[in-house]
Amino acid sequence: MYLKQRPEELEKLVEIAKVQSTESSNAIEGIVTSDERIAAIVNRNSAPQNHTEGEMAGYRDALNAVHLYHDTLDLKQSDILRLHETMMQIAGYAYGGQYKTGDNDIIEEDKNGNRKV
Repeated sequence: MYLKQRPEELEKLVEIAKVQSTESSNAIEGIVTSDERIAAIVNRNSAPQNHTEGEMAGYRDALNAVHLYHDTLDLKQSDILRLHETMMQIAGYAYGGQYKTGDNDIIEEDKNGNRKV
């Protein structure tokens, strides 16, 4: 209904959602920057200036692919790996589009700098 009656408003809402999604998803990974920088990267008003912003731009590109091709994505293994490759490409990760081969360590660090796995 919105697509037919209010396409401009719908497009604005989608753009806001993309910025918020990029900000939230990257914050989970500990990647943060100013609201202005996130909006500039997501809206393609500015190129990424560092590795962290490259990760945000990769997320933006994968999110755009989902929005553009949602009707043809089967979320098969090949689709998921292609989205992963898109996310990793701008930041320069060589393992984009590949499965992990090692485990993650979850490390806790207390206020004195003591670390515990």
